[in-house]
Amino acid sequence: MTSSVVPLRTALPRSDASASDERHLRGHIGRDLWRLAKSADAPLTGVAILSRPSSAARGTFRLMFADGSVMKGRRCEHRWQAKRIQEHAAYLDPRHFPRIHRRDGCALLEEWIEGRPLAATADDGVFERSGALLAALHSVGLPQDRRGSALPYIEASGSRVTRGLARLVRLNAITKEDGAAARELAMSSMPRDLVPALVHGDFCGDNMVVDANGRIHPIDNESVIVHVPEYDLARTWYRWPMSGPQRAAYEKGYGDSPAAARFHMHFDFWAILVLVESVLFRHRVAIGTPEVPLQRLRSLLRERRASVRA
Repeated sequence: MTSSVVPLRTALPRSDASASDERHLRGHIGRDLWRLAKSADAPLTGVAILSRPSSAARGTFRLMFADGSVMKGRRCEHRWQAKRIQEHAAYLDPRHFPRIHRRDGCALLEEWIEGRPLAATADDGVFERSGALLAALHSVGLPQDRRGSALPYIEASGSRVTRGLARLVRLNAITKEDGAAARELAMSSMPRDLVPALVHGDFCGDNMVVDANGRIHPIDNESVIVHVPEYDLARTWYRWPMSGPQRAAYEKGYGDSPAAARFHMHFDFWAILVLVESVLFRHRVAIGTPEVPLQRLRSLLRERRASVRA
């Protein structure tokens, strides 16, 4: 989620809109999302960009309608991505997660949730409540076929670490020595017990808002997939830096569970996997700087080397 909203030119109500107005808006939000917006109960009167990554095929938008209602429009790169988001949304708690109203091709029309950014709130209780929310997500019951179909990808986590580190060495992002050390550290901590669950994939303060009643809402949920909770916990460790007391509150909210125990036992493996994936993702799509996860990876290696010497 981006904190700034860049308004587009305001659309006219349907009855008065000219062909050029419609072409202008359709060009910004795409044909699939345009059809969804036109199918709403009231005419579309305005659009604002929430995020537009480097890929022009993707984007999220605030859609405003003549009856005063607001919805979020999401445009994915591929149909299968939009379909996956819609399918996984059916398992999410509607008290916290926005509902999907409908889908058309690569586009989704989602519930708009009004709130202040969680990252900006002064309420320290949000950390404990966030941990409890993530634990509840990991406890969602999934059909066995969904768990089973995800296992091949999950079980390939070790090879993803190995291949990813080798690519970072080839890209001169890390030294050959650091690549070997990271691989050894990850493999020595590699888990054997893999229990698939519904995971968020990007659970962090930047992607959540707090409504007027203090309820937390993750509002960017396109990364929800079936993986293991330990992977999700590592993603949050990387994406959401916390102070000591904040992390203690978050872990208290998440609670003692087999997943939490496995995460701490195999922390180095999952941390290295998510850091390597983040570097490669940023390198591939040119979003953000790869130096941020690279610094975290180097810091982890330094800490482990220092502990060995101590």
